[in-house]
Amino acid sequence: MCGASRRPWRSGRGTVRHSRGAYDFFGIPSVLLRLHMAQCCASYHHFPSVAATTRVLASLLKTGGALLIADIRAAPDGRELFAPQHRAIVPHTRGFEEVDVRAAFEGAGLVEFEIRDAFVAKMRSTGGETRWFIAKGMRSS
Repeated sequence: MCGASRRPWRSGRGTVRHSRGAYDFFGIPSVLLRLHMAQCCASYHHFPSVAATTRVLASLLKTGGALLIADIRAAPDGRELFAPQHRAIVPHTRGFEEVDVRAAFEGAGLVEFEIRDAFVAKMRSTGGETRWFIAKGMRSS
């Protein structure tokens, strides 16, 4: 799920969709929309291109705005973390390495990258444990 906040005290949820060369968010053209914060929780592993998704979300941020994501870290042994039946909707079945998240954030022009472990959870479909992270980047200009 992704969310956004146009003001620090107001937030909402929505989807980003492409509309005639500009991105449309909550019915507002991206040229008019600038957010203090955008967040994605448990959704990055569903996006075919995290680099492209990160670029779109970063483009919606005001200068000094933050992008926060929470998702699954890759297992130390590199194994697939999702059950085979989920491959059609989960392109990143092995989770994410820090280097890949950092590359997506920096490729989108975000600075002050941070990533931290958040918690460990059990995957319902496999019964295996997954390690979750929170990553943050700021728009500099």
